[in-house]
Amino acid sequence: MIAGAEGENILAAAAGVLAERGVHLTWRLRDAGSRDSGADGDVRVEVDGVGITLPLQVKAQVRPSTIGLVGTPGAHGTLLATTHVTATVARLLRERGVNFVDSAGNAFIRAPGVRVEIEGLRPTVGAATRTATPLFGRAALPVVLAILNAPHLIAAPLRDIQVRTHVSLGSVQKIVKALRAAGYDRLPGPDSTRGDREHWQRLLHGWVAEYAGGARDETLLGRYTSAWPVANLIARADDLPAVLSGEAAAAGSGDVIRPATLDLYVHGQVGPLISAARLRPDPQGAVCVRKASWTPVAEHDGASRAVVPVAPAPVVYADLIALADPRAETAARRWLANDPNLRSFLTD
Repeated sequence: MIAGAEGENILAAAAGVLAERGVHLTWRLRDAGSRDSGADGDVRVEVDGVGITLPLQVKAQVRPSTIGLVGTPGAHGTLLATTHVTATVARLLRERGVNFVDSAGNAFIRAPGVRVEIEGLRPTVGAATRTATPLFGRAALPVVLAILNAPHLIAAPLRDIQVRTHVSLGSVQKIVKALRAAGYDRLPGPDSTRGDREHWQRLLHGWVAEYAGGARDETLLGRYTSAWPVANLIARADDLPAVLSGEAAAAGSGDVIRPATLDLYVHGQVGPLISAARLRPDPQGAVCVRKASWTPVAEHDGASRAVVPVAPAPVVYADLIALADPRAETAARRWLANDPNLRSFLTD
């Protein structure tokens, strides 16, 4: 969930436009420690005297690459409230049975006795802008990644964190100070409270939304096709000057998914990988080569189940989510539940 005031603003804007069209919304946002099942609150929708109450999620932005972060619909569907839903995102949400409203007044709601479909409305100038969260700025993302990948580092010397990033020590100090001030000095784990675990889960999902929704695109060095099938490349992973992510990392960790794509992260030049993996440039290729935003030290954190070299666990999770494919999203949930560090953020 985003900050309470911002969530209220999104809902108020949507409610104002929808009321003019005979759709009335009333809502209640829950405190951080009282949420369950991933819901940020509940919302009552009333049309022509018929009403229904739905679980509510509020997100500042939803992109095709972050659809997988929207919670699983309940019996009558989740209602997602966000700043603006594009035509592509609207289609993906409808396919998943997720009801939504946005600040412009676009809406899709299908529940017993209630049916609303409004599209084509544009947000007012400035409506899509929001105050940047320091923890999810581009300079902060590598530091937050290091902490998510190994939460105990929040209490470690700053240089122990810096060595896992390409960020200056001064920036590391600033970001770690912000994390501690935001309550992330309380580590997740068996003895932590549900509220603390939810707090860390929101940090993970916030990081994934920013990484998969934008920063990840900047890591792309090129798309390629290999002379070998993806499965063969995974089997040869130990001989490649790169680490696996996404579907390939999940498969290399024992997941049942059969990868159709391959994300490879490099720390140096791409040339040696092109030779070792027999790659040739292809704009539609299944192999994406990316520049790692972390150092090799971070790859030794955690307790990976992989028998092949893989990217840090939050990156693998984000790359699965970014595929915006139900098969990969299911694998992402398994990855989250099975990773020794990431599963400590879960509440059930």
